[in-house]
Amino acid sequence: MEFLSDLVCRAVNQLRYSCCLNRFVEELAKEESSLTATRNGVEGRAAHAKKQTRKIDQVVDKWLDDANIDIDNVNQLLKEARTNWIWRYHLGRKLANKKRDLEKCIEESRQYILLDTLSDRLDFH
Repeated sequence: MEFLSDLVCRAVNQLRYSCCLNRFVEELAKEESSLTATRNGVEGRAAHAKKQTRKIDQVVDKWLDDANIDIDNVNQLLKEARTNWIWRYHLGRKLANKKRDLEKCIEESRQYILLDTLSDRLDFH
């Protein structure tokens, strides 16, 4: 009986990709907007630090590059979602996975903003 339950759960999980495409599009657009705002904040802080002749960690530059790539990928997926309704399952799955990637990227960015804020406080004291 447990096998049947697992099978049904997996089938329902797979069906949600095609049934919930519109929700995935909306959620991904919101995450992309959040990532863009976060990226702009990190870029602004990095530019400010460079003006003060402080060295920016390569990790921050790498994160900014990754964020730009993710934003481009999301915009491409959103464009596909609006024009290609035939591949709803495949596209829904890609959108759900990309949303998880963006959430991770935004979470990772918080350490860079925190580090920059801490270094600003240390510079003034």
